[in-house]
Amino acid sequence: MRHFFPLFLLTLLSLSACQKDEPAPLPQLVSDAAMSHSKHTILLEPTVSVNCGACPLAHHEVEEIEANYNNVTHMSHDLFGPLSHPYTSYLMDKINKTVYTPLLHVSRRHEDGSVVYYPVNMTRGIVDLVRRDSTAVSLSIETMTQESDMQIEVKVLTDAQDLQKELALTVILVEKEVVGEGSGYDQRNYGNDDEDHPYYQQGDWIQGFKHTNVIRYVLTPNEGELIDLESGSFDWTTTVSLSELDQSPEAYRVIAFVNENSDIVEPILNAAVAELSE
Repeated sequence: MRHFFPLFLLTLLSLSACQKDEPAPLPQLVSDAAMSHSKHTILLEPTVSVNCGACPLAHHEVEEIEANYNNVTHMSHDLFGPLSHPYTSYLMDKINKTVYTPLLHVSRRHEDGSVVYYPVNMTRGIVDLVRRDSTAVSLSIETMTQESDMQIEVKVLTDAQDLQKELALTVILVEKEVVGEGSGYDQRNYGNDDEDHPYYQQGDWIQGFKHTNVIRYVLTPNEGELIDLESGSFDWTTTVSLSELDQSPEAYRVIAFVNENSDIVEPILNAAVAELSE
């Protein structure tokens, strides 16, 4: 396995991949995600671009995986243009590898001590492997929207003594669907003439393409908020002014994940996702 991925990736890139181109007390909260020590939510992070004609396959594969597994979610790293967010640039610089599109992280899984990008057609198999893993960290998200602001609370629990140390919690608001017109939104499509392609005859450039889980707001530092689980639990809370959001709350969902605090990008121990509403 040590040499398989680099060789596979070079082969893939030479055949089909697109190079990166031009991211008073409050009322009691209502829970959006059940707390469970056994629940292990997997985070997929595709790197995509509207100029990448192979990227529609990545969108399609992620949607198929999420439809088949109730513990998989995603957030998209659009490398350029109006769909991109500075957090993506931060992460790509931190990983410090040449990035092509479309490739995906699976909970920032490591091989040989380094975070790995996987080709689209490997993602489902890797997800199956990760789903067999257990996690000693539980995450829950609770949200409440008031007239002028929204409160988000993330609870982290563990009973594993080796994890009762500094961990990093990252909390991100993603926009569930983004549809725009013209450059930066229309999606290039290599499958327009391929009858077996999910986007067959939808145009060489797909107008009105639905870009999903687009990163919009990072509510913690990019490297994550340091949390201490020495007591076995930690509560993190923030308040977001609704006037600072470009869309109404129901346009977003919140994704939270935990990894070990480190100078390098560490694997994600667990993630959680919750819908927002008016």
